[in-house]
Amino acid sequence: MTDPLRPSIRFSRTPNAPSPRRIGALAAVVVGSFIALKVLSSSFVVVDANQIGVKIVRGKVKGTLPPGWHLISPVGGRVEKFSTRLQQTSMLRTSGEGDRQGDDSIEAASSEGATISVDLTINYRLDKSKAVRLFNTIRDENDLRERVVRPGVRSVTRDVFANYKAKEAISTKRLEIQKGIERGLALRFAEQGIVIDTVDVRELYLPENIQSQVNESIAAEASAQKAEINRKQKETEAETARLVAEKTAQRARIEAQGNSDARRINAEGEAAANRKIAESLTPGLLQLRQIEAVYKNGNQVYFIPQGANPNIFLTPTDNVGTPAVAAATASTVPANP
Repeated sequence: MTDPLRPSIRFSRTPNAPSPRRIGALAAVVVGSFIALKVLSSSFVVVDANQIGVKIVRGKVKGTLPPGWHLISPVGGRVEKFSTRLQQTSMLRTSGEGDRQGDDSIEAASSEGATISVDLTINYRLDKSKAVRLFNTIRDENDLRERVVRPGVRSVTRDVFANYKAKEAISTKRLEIQKGIERGLALRFAEQGIVIDTVDVRELYLPENIQSQVNESIAAEASAQKAEINRKQKETEAETARLVAEKTAQRARIEAQGNSDARRINAEGEAAANRKIAESLTPGLLQLRQIEAVYKNGNQVYFIPQGANPNIFLTPTDNVGTPAVAAATASTVPANP
């Protein structure tokens, strides 16, 4: 018996509503499209610039893929990507500055057994041609850094420092040690597909007592070197003074010799000139010069010896016509020879 106060409810299908079968078909299409898109999207992979892709099919490495779009098998196929950019790892003593918190420096022993803490930074990158070999030993880039790079750096650094004394390491051989670490890492990582770009030994720390001994030794060597430099400087100054004195004396000798040669040459020239003059003075020429002198000097009488009897020449003045002068002239001037 129905309650007359309770309204009756009837369900009726809307004439335009889809049937359950149609809804099921539509859902199947949607799900199929989604699966198809999923499969299609998984068949393509993009390798970005500065990356190398390692293609893996059913667990086997099938080679590498360069940057770009690539089609792969959606069933059992995948691509592992590795960056080929320059990467850096730092192992430092100061907390928070390196790859890890706390003291992450490398502890190495010198040739005499002194402990040295080394702050070191390296820059490296992957060799594209050896990406397949590298993938066989690592899973990803973090695995590369933690399992390959950092242990290798620590090992090579310790080997290199073992060949040097602590004093050499912190003073004269530091650059040589840095180059040695760089060569050692290049050899160690060459077959693993890692290329070492740079190695930087940033800081070295010694125990306090050893540091004091090294400082004293370095100071003593510096003092000895300074003394040696002063000694060599004095020797150089003395040698310079000696050379200057020798050059001065040599210059004086050359000048004296030059003056002597000049005087000798002048004397020889004067002697030669006198000989030429003497050779040119014939008796007739001398007599002519006597007559010219008499006429040139006016009213003067010259007595010039010639042979045993001197000749007396009188100037042609008014006195020549006087009887006394004429008599003297007639008696002293010889006839024309």
